[in-house]
Amino acid sequence: MNQWSGDIDDLGRHIYEAAAQLGPSIDPQVLAERVRALQRGLPAEDEFCVIAKWLGHCALVHKLDQHPTGTGKNYAIPDLLAITRVEEIELPVLVEVKATLKPKLSWTPAYFDGLKAYGAAVGLPVIVAWKYKSANIWSLFDIEAMVRNHQNLAISLEEALRANLMGLLLGDFAFSLEKGVGVHFKLQKGRLLQSEGSEETWEATVTDAFVTDGTGRRHSKINSPLLSLLLGSHLQDESVFLEDIVHQSFAVSDSAEIQFAHRALPALLAWRSDDQDQSSWRTYVSESPPVVTSEELRAQAEWGLANNFTHHILNIRPTKKPAWIPPS
Repeated sequence: MNQWSGDIDDLGRHIYEAAAQLGPSIDPQVLAERVRALQRGLPAEDEFCVIAKWLGHCALVHKLDQHPTGTGKNYAIPDLLAITRVEEIELPVLVEVKATLKPKLSWTPAYFDGLKAYGAAVGLPVIVAWKYKSANIWSLFDIEAMVRNHQNLAISLEEALRANLMGLLLGDFAFSLEKGVGVHFKLQKGRLLQSEGSEETWEATVTDAFVTDGTGRRHSKINSPLLSLLLGSHLQDESVFLEDIVHQSFAVSDSAEIQFAHRALPALLAWRSDDQDQSSWRTYVSESPPVVTSEELRAQAEWGLANNFTHHILNIRPTKKPAWIPPS
């Protein structure tokens, strides 16, 4: 088996579940592949758990057993139970997690009704955490925001974002940077390591590093929250190659896009760990991600408003707030 990225108890649960599915006659190789399949099937849940914890308003989030016993009414058990904080009030909610490549989510009435029936039975609201993978963006909405579309219940990405509870329940926010904000490096070429056609690989030493604000002013002091604010945004890469020097810049283009804080986290983790493998989310379910906190990122964005770095900070609110959320 590949190296496990979660804790030993988590591994034990996966092995037990895989063994139960395979029955009394277990081939070790088949068992190993089934455990890997279980691990591959959970990255969206893991990612949402990590994001919810990192954003700071979620006191608890844990997974629910998906293999219940019992007979009678058909229930669909949500993936997670979360306890969020709104206006210092703790709100327990049930969360169904989905991830799609298409900007539309569609369910059968039986699946939709099963989730609602379970929520009604335990007296908790059911919300949907939906990742639109093509844009790496999450939305969180009350299940009642889905509407009947022909035979199914559906919601578009646009409608999900209008009903988005990521800000109210989890503490998500959005920001944009001023045009011209960026991080810049000057590199001195060293030894040529490899030459293949028109491509060359060199040893290089960073001889200068600085950031620029929206006025073009140069700042040599680069702290971790400021660097995180930059690296968590969409920056244009531009390199200028001279005979012995390379000037490399990552800066905001003419039209700075709005960046959700939750979208910054994967970029910061990839930069910090140099690891694009999303299986690492399982590690961070039980451990804190090795990056700045969302509170530090927010504080840096607010500092940037007064120092020509940040153009906007947006508090995300739904167009219609569900009745079970207390008034603010």
